[in-house]
Amino acid sequence: GAGRVSEFFRSRGFGLEPQHTAVVMKLCAQAGDVDGARRAMAELRSSGQAPTLACFATLIDFCAKQGDVPGAQALVEELSASGADQVPGAEVLLSTLMSKAHAKAGDLSSSLKLLESLRERNFQPHISGYCTLIKAYANQKDPAGAEMALRACKAAGISPDRSCYAHLVKAAVRANDSKLAEAHLEEMRSMRLAPDKALRDLVQKASAA
Repeated sequence: GAGRVSEFFRSRGFGLEPQHTAVVMKLCAQAGDVDGARRAMAELRSSGQAPTLACFATLIDFCAKQGDVPGAQALVEELSASGADQVPGAEVLLSTLMSKAHAKAGDLSSSLKLLESLRERNFQPHISGYCTLIKAYANQKDPAGAEMALRACKAAGISPDRSCYAHLVKAAVRANDSKLAEAHLEEMRSMRLAPDKALRDLVQKASAA
């Protein structure tokens, strides 16, 4: 829990500092202990210190993965009010996390709009936002939407990675379009993004059905 990890830092001569709290919070969140992460941030505040962007980002990311858009938005507003968002990279990080939250919640149009708004303000979106969006379309068995998200990724000047293409292939398979899945698999190979055995087997099984 948060207390145990905090004690670990103290036992080694580290005081309660924002950077250490950020580490504690991330470890708690990774273990699914979001309450522990919140307690760690509350303890930092009670010491008279302000949570950093990294502290808030951990909680926002947890909300995003749960598809909790209101929870994530409330944290973004709290972060903005604290002034901790006035650091380089904050705009991209927060918009990407909110995009992920909307995608997880099934609001894919809002997810894409957030990424596109970054481009309009001359910020470079992060590939993880597009990958999450493509995966969300795949989960909805919408290969056309997945392709649209991939095109948006390319239009942003980002080269889609293996994970993006894998979700694109899965979108076609889930829509029972084996020919499209095979075409995407070939596109992966042409991009030198060799598909792994599990993905190849998935397409092979779909084609044989």
